[in-house]
Amino acid sequence: MRQLWTSIRDVLNRQFRLFEEETDDLEADNEEVVREAHQEWVGARNYFDNVTDPALVDYAIYAMQAAEKRYMYLLKRARERDGDA
Repeated sequence: MRQLWTSIRDVLNRQFRLFEEETDDLEADNEEVVREAHQEWVGARNYFDNVTDPALVDYAIYAMQAAEKRYMYLLKRARERDGDA
């Protein structure tokens, strides 16, 4: 169980670092950053759909939710920046 929470913490820490880095990157190339975030979200959903080990289900859920939140945040920021919001 401790290993699961360590993995979840690592995923969340990675997501927070990506948020900070992408705030600067967003100004440089909105479309590419949003596309990469979407691909990460799709990958996390695929992982969740295919995970078979019950011990990894929580990890898959957290990874999927974190990727979704990141994508939605970046998409919103890109739209606001482009004046489409």
